[in-house]
Amino acid sequence: MAFDIGPILCVNAGSSSLKLELVSSSLDQVVKTEVTNVGKANACLISVIGGRTTSENLAAKDCSEAFDHCLMKIGDVFDLAGVGAIGHRIVHGGNKNTKPSVLTELVFKDLEKWSSVDPEHMKSSLEIIAKSEKKFPKAIQVACFDTSFFTEMPDVAKTIPIPRKFASLGIKKYGFHGLSYEYVYGAFKNELGIEISNGRIILAHLGGGASLAAIKNCSVVDTSMSFTPSSGVPSGTRAGDLDAAIVGFLVQRANMTIEEVNQMLYYQSGLLGISGISADMKDLLAKSKDSKSAQLAIDVFISRIRQSIGGMTATMGGLDSLIFTGGIGENSPVVRSRICENFSYLGISVDEKVNGENAFIISSKESEIGVYVIKTNEASIIAKQTIEASMTYKETTNGDQTTFN
Repeated sequence: MAFDIGPILCVNAGSSSLKLELVSSSLDQVVKTEVTNVGKANACLISVIGGRTTSENLAAKDCSEAFDHCLMKIGDVFDLAGVGAIGHRIVHGGNKNTKPSVLTELVFKDLEKWSSVDPEHMKSSLEIIAKSEKKFPKAIQVACFDTSFFTEMPDVAKTIPIPRKFASLGIKKYGFHGLSYEYVYGAFKNELGIEISNGRIILAHLGGGASLAAIKNCSVVDTSMSFTPSSGVPSGTRAGDLDAAIVGFLVQRANMTIEEVNQMLYYQSGLLGISGISADMKDLLAKSKDSKSAQLAIDVFISRIRQSIGGMTATMGGLDSLIFTGGIGENSPVVRSRICENFSYLGISVDEKVNGENAFIISSKESEIGVYVIKTNEASIIAKQTIEASMTYKETTNGDQTTFN
């Protein structure tokens, strides 16, 4: 008899947003909900039901409350008692969790140890996992890790240049946005075939969080984010890479605690910190003509991304394809164009007409390198991994799930 897990609830908890999608076991979307601006006065619940999109303002102080709102919206059109499994996007899997795993007590406790490393995402995820266990006691819960995509990355990329004895603490480059990259690379391969997808490819996930990944011969060879998502290129509120001595300097000269510095680097830096206006690229682009700080934030963001692309191109010995995804990558022709304009020496040329339309292929006919835009779909990968992990778990344990509450 074929294994049918039933409908899957896909949970993607961020620092200021929550996405909840109900997906059938055949991976068809049933209901999609998202709460944006969690914890702010302008929080909004967006729902897609039967192809119709609606939005409403609401109060949600955190992702846990947003989760309740999304469940109520889904419950209006679907009997939640029928949910067979819940797949959770987990940003940081640590050094033990290298593949999707059913959330047993052992897995949950290991994730708790890593929550302080990425407080922006992990706190919300763990709270929702615990709440899901109470609301859906019969459903299998699966952790789908952003870091799994980079497990086989070479040591030369993963190694952080500090004394080797600290490697036992799990300090290395992990890489993030892995679920997004898995979907986008898979979609690219399906669309263009094995020959092109087997080349030298850079994927740029540009959104509230921003990172890049390099793939050569179908294997990940490098990525921009390192030990935590606070590293790499600047993001909406995160600083990205910076001189490590700055932390000690701020503790000594600005009388800040380590906790205050971490808070600043996670929530008050990046585009928001430079501009002093907003962490939203759309806002900064709108205000850049009249605001030097807004323009500077945009310039720094684009400059760091160019540097990352240049470095990864050198690592791979060239570049065949550049793929944009994420909220900014999918929807900002201006940012894409400005990133690409400095790579004319590589033979990159963008067709501004199709770029303005957010088309799949935005490189010109004369371009020596293909430039693409692919809309990411992390929920699709979460659902797929949840089915696979659940099947493996059922086969090896006869379905006796160990709870963690």
